[in-house]
Amino acid sequence: MRNILGGLVGSLFGTFFATTFFMHPTSYPEPFNIAYFVLNGAYVLEQTIQTILAGEYLLEILIIWIAIGVVISPFSRSEMNAIRTCLWLGVMIASLAVASVLLTDSGFWTSPDRNITLLLIYLSTVIVAFLPLITAVPIALVVKKIRKEEEIIPPSKIETVCECGAVFRSIPLICAECGRKLVQSPTLPTDSAS
Repeated sequence: MRNILGGLVGSLFGTFFATTFFMHPTSYPEPFNIAYFVLNGAYVLEQTIQTILAGEYLLEILIIWIAIGVVISPFSRSEMNAIRTCLWLGVMIASLAVASVLLTDSGFWTSPDRNITLLLIYLSTVIVAFLPLITAVPIALVVKKIRKEEEIIPPSKIETVCECGAVFRSIPLICAECGRKLVQSPTLPTDSAS
C-alpha cells in the first residue's frame, strides 16, 4: 500500500509540477477541464523520451523527475521499495496520459494503430518513471541507516543469577530455587561486535 500511495502522490506532484513548467494549449471537455493540470502534466511526462531525443527542455524534464524522486523517497524503506514505487508511478502517469489522449482525440479508439500507441505510451512512461531513482534510492538509504541506528539491538543472551547460585535464562521476579525476590538487573554480556 505504501508503494501505491507513493506512486499516487508522486504522479500528482509530478503532473502539477510539469504543468507549471509546460503550459500546452490543450482544451479538455467541460467536466474534465477541472483536472487540467493532472491531464496536461501526465501528457508532458509521457512525452519525456521524445523531449529528451529532441534535445529541448532537457534540464526542466530532469528537474521534474528528480523532484518526483525526492517526493516519493519517504514512501520507500529500501531500494526495492523505491523501484516498486517508481513502477506504480509510471503506471499512474501512463493511465493519466491515456486519459488525456482519449479526451483530446475523439478518433483514438477507431484508429487502426491504437493498440500499438497504448503499448508505447505505457512502455515509455514506465521506463522513464525509473528516473526518480536517482534521488529516491540515496534518500531511502540514508533514512534506512538513520532508522537502523535508532533501533535498540536486543542482547544476544539474557542471564539472571540468584545469590543461591541458580541461573535463569530470563528475568524472573522470584527465584524458583530459594524463593528470594530478585531485584537486581540481569547480567547482560557486552557484545564485542558493537
